[in-house]
Amino acid sequence: GRRKALIEMFPDSYETLDSQLEFIVYELNHGYSNVLGALSSTNDIEVATRIIQSQYEKCHRLYCDEPLRIQYSKEINDRFALNAGK
Repeated sequence: GRRKALIEMFPDSYETLDSQLEFIVYELNHGYSNVLGALSSTNDIEVATRIIQSQYEKCHRLYCDEPLRIQYSKEINDRFALNAGK
């Protein structure tokens, strides 16, 4: 599955955030272009979070804890937006 592919692509660093993000970008460009297109068409953090959880991760809505995911997404976005200005 996906974890095996991640480990094969990054055998020495698959647990690092950089490798995991690079793998996600790879997947979005190879096999998940519909998800990438949907993400590219929104600037709304809540919409983007829902796209990721429903079309990329495909988690069941009863187990996703969507409000917490949206909160985390907003916090991460705010952190990167602040760092981008430095």
